[in-house]
Order: sequence, then structure tokens, then C-alpha cells
Amino acid sequence: MFKLSGRFLFLLTFSLLTCFNALAASDSEKPLSVYGFVRSDFFYDSHVMKTSVQELYSLYPVPSAINAYGDDLNAVPSAGLNSITTRIGLKLKGKGLLGASSSLSVVETDFGGSPNYWLLRLRQAYSQLFFSSSELLIGQTWHPLSTASMAPVVLSLNTGAPFQPFNRSPQIRWDKHLGHWTLTTAGIWQMMYASQGPDGSSFKYQRNAVLPNLYVGAEWQSAGWKTGLGYDFKRIQPQRYELDNGGVQVASRHYLSSSSVMAYAQYAQPEWSIRFKAVQGQNLSDHNQIGGYALTTDNTCVNYNTFSSFVNLTVGTTHQGGFFAGYTTNQGPSSDLTPGSRFYGNGIDAANTSNEQIIKHLYRLSPSYIYNAGAWRVGVELEFMQALWSTRQANGHLGNTTPSSNQRV
Repeated sequence: MFKLSGRFLFLLTFSLLTCFNALAASDSEKPLSVYGFVRSDFFYDSHVMKTSVQELYSLYPVPSAINAYGDDLNAVPSAGLNSITTRIGLKLKGKGLLGASSSLSVVETDFGGSPNYWLLRLRQAYSQLFFSSSELLIGQTWHPLSTASMAPVVLSLNTGAPFQPFNRSPQIRWDKHLGHWTLTTAGIWQMMYASQGPDGSSFKYQRNAVLPNLYVGAEWQSAGWKTGLGYDFKRIQPQRYELDNGGVQVASRHYLSSSSVMAYAQYAQPEWSIRFKAVQGQNLSDHNQIGGYALTTDNTCVNYNTFSSFVNLTVGTTHQGGFFAGYTTNQGPSSDLTPGSRFYGNGIDAANTSNEQIIKHLYRLSPSYIYNAGAWRVGVELEFMQALWSTRQANGHLGNTTPSSNQRV
């Protein structure tokens, strides 16, 4: 079997992008354009963190691990430098169909993997049709709960997660414009960002439940203001098969239905902006938020409820100061659980199964400074973060808490 090396694929991709850019530049309408950036991140942590993407994507500090001398074995520093979030994208403009005046197709990628290999990761890939007062989008892009236009202005790769929903998924989305209002409806399918379950993180739980993730929302904009509301419904099937009372494997008929609502507001001027967002949700592990659900001994599914919010302030243009404050809490199960129930989601200490620790409260304060000069952006950001971990009780609720903290540069 013929295999292409990663180096050859990168060179081929780069050559094609260069050719495409030259072709686009020769056309006055520029139907094809290339965009992207080269990005390098240095980070320092004072405590062991739950992370991904080579520790660049930080979520929360893991629980403290106290030894016989009273020392916290997880209060150890680490640091690194990485450039794998360098990004390349293509935009292709063209004629529309089905009565659309024009179309736009986007492909966007960056780099991921481990120190032993490099991987081109698909971030976005969608096509969009533009009608007189609406747009139809089909493909992978930001989940409506993420509200890409409301993303906090921070340097961290997590862009505010787990206080801000973070999810890019395949979807069919319709946006209708009515004056200052935009109404949105969408059907979304999980892929890269998936629910947790007995077999780990997988899109199959939602796929086996047949129904897509459904979203409806409304947004109002005028003179620097932007406000919006959204409702999200999701159904998953954690187990395709289960054992009956006789120990015989049978097809499961148990599903978990979850609902989430969000509200947000933003006021932006050229010299400053302020953003606020809050989400009250259930089973949002596919959005990199804490919480999830429980599977009882009789295979019943029970949601855990989560509240998350943030406020983000920026001041300046060339010299830009910023401040981010986030808070999220796991409010516990929707109903009491039976002993032996299993929890699946985020904000759990997977290394300690005998004494299950789950985040009850999580805080982050993050000031930043950014210098913008033409195509260059250089900045520094501090993150002060504290997680309050709690032992999950027999009925599923969370009791007293123990803190763990991290300072990230």
C-alpha cells in the first residue's frame, strides 16, 4: 500500500495553496483567497492541569495529591513552547444556486498531534448560500452555542472554555434576517467534539439516538449592541446494548434527552468592548464544559445540571488591555441516583475511581496585554484559576469541597 509521508503532504499542501493564491490574485474579483497565521505559544503552569493539544489547551487544575509529608504532588511547575496552532484557510466565492445570489466555501486547518508526529486537523469545512435576507450553511463550523462572534478576546487557545462553550461540528443552519433581528435554526451532528460515555468520548452516542442536536435562537444588533437567546436540545444513547434481568444482551431502549439555554450581550466600540454570556445546560461535555450525566444500575440516564458564565472587557487598539472573569458550577443530578451509578462527563478525576472527585465550582481571572502592529500581534496573559473538587455521594450529589489552584503565564 502506497503511503505519503507527513512532510510530503505538507509540501504538497503548501505548493497548492501558493498556486491557488497566485491564480486568485490574477483575477480582479479574487474568487479564491488564502488566509491564516503563524502562531507560537509559550506557557508556564504552577500546577498540573487538565489539558489537550500539547498542553496548550488548558481547562482546569487537577485535584491536589497530598503525600505523608503534607506536600501536594500536583503542585509542580511545567513550561513549554509550541507552534502547532499555526493556521491555513481557503475561501472560495462563487455563484449561488436554488435562487441564491452567491456562495462561499471555506476550508480551514491547523496542526495537532504528539511530539512523534504531526497531523493536519480539519477545523472548518462548509459551504454557504446567500439569499436576499437569509443564509443556508452546510458543513462543519462553530456550534451555535459557541456564538463565534461573542468569543472572548483572550490569548489562551481555549478562548474562555470551560466557561464558554467550545465546539465545532457538522451542521445544517439557516439564518433569517428581519431588520435588526437574526433568527437561527440548526441541526447539528457530533464529530470531533463528542459526548462522554461508557466507551469514552464518541460521536456514536448521538448518532445511535438518530435525532440531530437541535438549536433555535434569536439575535438583535444595533449601534454597537448585540444581544441574543438560544435553546439547545440533544438526545444520546449511551448504550446500544444492555443486559436484561436474565443476563441476556438486548437492544437498549434508554435515551438521555438534555436541554440547554443561553443568553448573551455585547457592547463594542472601536476603542473598547464588553461581553457577557451565561449558559444553563445539561450534559455539555461535548462543549468542553464541566458536568455530564449518570448511568444508574438499571440503565436509566440522569442529567447533571451545569451553569457557566463569563464577562470579558477589552480597552485599546494598538495597545490593548483585556480582562476575563469566568465562573462555572456543577449543580448536581436532576434527580437522586441509586448507589453504584456511573458518572460520565468533564470535570472528573479519572485517576481516582475509588474515591470519585468531581468539580463543583470553578473560577478563572485572567488579565492580558496585547500589542498589535500591522500583521503582528504580541501579548502576555496571566491566568489565575481555582477548582473546588468534591466527592460524589451515593445519591449523586456533591458535598464538601477541596481546592486546587493554578497560575498560568
